[in-house]
Parts: sequence; structure tokens; C-alpha cells
Amino acid sequence: MFKWVSGLLIILASGSSAHAQEEASFGAGVMASKCSRLVSGMNDNVSVGQHPLAFAMLSWTEGYITATNMNLIEKGEQGFDFNSLTRAEVWASLYGFCKRNPDELGVAAVVDTMARLKRRSYGGKWVMTV
Repeated sequence: MFKWVSGLLIILASGSSAHAQEEASFGAGVMASKCSRLVSGMNDNVSVGQHPLAFAMLSWTEGYITATNMNLIEKGEQGFDFNSLTRAEVWASLYGFCKRNPDELGVAAVVDTMARLKRRSYGGKWVMTV
């Protein structure tokens, strides 16, 4: 059984290696794709609620910023205040970056957007409550 699974994984990996060298696939996360691929076919006035890929891009961004904040807060450093921009402003930043920089990866749009967020201290360690 193990040999069969190993063989299948090798076949799948080798079949997608050419694509992986050009850019990451959606399996690596939506924002690991090129901006040109992400905004292809989107109207300039698209809203996040109207387009599944726009929703995925914004959701991925929110998760990335949350994970970054968890790491920063654990280190006692200032995090990114996601409330310093509206969701519409975050989306406009992501979309605008990708339209201006089609050869960049989507994650570069996230980093650019994070630079627009205010920084704030969250006062200590990350505490998860249930």
C-alpha cells in the first residue's frame, strides 16, 4: 500500500513540477498565484460579495494578517490593526496592486496592503478564550 501511495505522489509531483516552477498553484493558497491570474476577468467595480475569487483573496489576506499578528503578539511586538481599514479599502488595495503589478504574486499585494495598516500594541501574549 505504501509503495502505491508513494508512486502516486511521485507521479503527481512530477506532472505539476513545470507549473510549480512558473508560479504556485491554488493548492499553495490563492495568493501564491500571479496577480494577472487572480484579477483576470474581474471588472474594476467588482465587490467581494459578487465574485468568489475576490472573496477568497480577501479571506486569505485576513487569515495571513491574523497569523502574522499571532506571531508578533507572542513576541511582544506591535501587530497590524486590521480595523484601521475597511474591508472595501483592503479589497481596493489588493485589487489595485494586482492590476498595477500583474507579474507579481498575490502575496506581494498582501504585504503592500499590510504597509497601509496602522500598527498597535495588543498588550502581551496571545490568549485564546473558549
